Amino acid sequence: GGSVNDIVLAVIAGALRTWLMGRGEPISARSQLRAVVPISTESTAGAASTIGPVSAFLVDLPVGEPDPVVRLRHISYQLAQYQDVSQLIGAETMINMASYGPPTLHALGVRLASNLSSRLYNVAVVNVPGPQHPVYVAGARLVGSYPIMPLPQNQALSISLMSYDGGLCFGINADRAAIKNVESLMDCLRESLEELTHAANVRGDRHLRVIDEGEGVK
Repeated sequence: GGSVNDIVLAVIAGALRTWLMGRGEPISARSQLRAVVPISTESTAGAASTIGPVSAFLVDLPVGEPDPVVRLRHISYQLAQYQDVSQLIGAETMINMASYGPPTLHALGVRLASNLSSRLYNVAVVNVPGPQHPVYVAGARLVGSYPIMPLPQNQALSISLMSYDGGLCFGINADRAAIKNVESLMDCLRESLEELTHAANVRGDRHLRVIDEGEGVK
């Protein structure tokens, strides 16, 4: 159950949990990391800050929760509260906007995150919908689109995503001086996705299917 955004944030929460534990950071059952999640809206009610059509929502990622399905439900509940206070623009509407451009939306996201106090959140996550059909440049097919979002002011980690042609591409940007071995976070993301998929299937919840076309999960 849940939306694509719910699952994305749940996978990120699980990855950050594993990553922090691997670094020897103390994690308790109540440990949380707060993510700022810029989302395009038609109404700005309930938003922490607004730039144009993009509003910032603060979502607590339950990194202390060991159960991946419970993590997903916690996040789904939080995002449902935002659904109640604003009418979110759907992906199709965003793609069809005359001024639509993924780099523009990612740039808006980082500007918005930078306007918030760095004490309000720990990580910025921007998920932008892209075209769900193949795109070609001079006859060559685009196989993936990996966004790299600039780091918000006084932040050490940002996670940006873009969906394209039925897939979802993650881009990780980090301050190398503050975060060592950030490459391992990608492995944690894969493990978190596999953990959530397995848990959902075992429990008989709505199946989450990972399509492997021979190239693995990117």
